[in-house]
Amino acid sequence: MQVSVRPGDGEPRDPWMRSPLWSAVVFLAVAVAIQVTLIPRIDIGDMRAVPDLMIVVVVAVAMYRGVVVGAVGGFCAGLAVELLLPGDTLGVVALAAVAIGAWCGRYATAPDEPTWWLFLLVATVTTGIVPFWVGTVQALRGDGPSIPEIVANLAGPQMLFAPLIAAVVWWVARRLLGSRHVIEPGMMS
Repeated sequence: MQVSVRPGDGEPRDPWMRSPLWSAVVFLAVAVAIQVTLIPRIDIGDMRAVPDLMIVVVVAVAMYRGVVVGAVGGFCAGLAVELLLPGDTLGVVALAAVAIGAWCGRYATAPDEPTWWLFLLVATVTTGIVPFWVGTVQALRGDGPSIPEIVANLAGPQMLFAPLIAAVVWWVARRLLGSRHVIEPGMMS
């Protein structure tokens, strides 16, 4: 028995659904939803830190879609997380995510595809940067934690969680985002 497959079977009919930008938007939206609904409910004991899925996904999207999508996606995801979670420093995480997305987006134009170990390293370092950034802003306001407290209670544990999250995010990113496709202004018209 022969099975014939017609071209186009199983593909979305709308060209927007096949867009490389669409997969990045969906990936970031799902990461934000998980970050604000499920991750805060994880009980890790005395640690104040929780895994930072949003930053790890911003790194993955930036490495596969470029500087512009990384920066804009980082800003939107960071602002969404800040709006949906309780806090008093609106825009601080969004600004950190913009910088991380733009910096990691440079890897999308590199001659070689990003490797899993590079992604793991960059994701681990960036999840440690965010607590330092937020702690610095809080210290400038006069109510921030001390540097040893940031390292022991926030940055250190987040950097320990990052490789576990990054392994799953890398697997999903490879399947959802596919190969690198840098998106720059004017390319979507």
